[in-house]
Amino acid sequence: MYVSGGTLNVHGGVICGHTTSGSGGNGGGVYVSGAFTMDGGDIVGNTASAGGGVYLAGGAPALSGGVIGAIPNFA
Repeated sequence: MYVSGGTLNVHGGVICGHTTSGSGGNGGGVYVSGAFTMDGGDIVGNTASAGGGVYLAGGAPALSGGVIGAIPNFA
């Protein structure tokens, strides 16, 4: 997901299994150059040169819930 100059609010859902590469390969799951808030949902299993799950190109995150990281082991 790419957001430029806007606001991304994540309240639920799943962003999983995305890849970006190369010299500009930032933000495998989410690339945000604006405001980013997250209070639920999962951003997991994404890969990139920088910011595999989330890459912020400016702005400050407001995180109060959800998961950003590797795919959890549910076994």
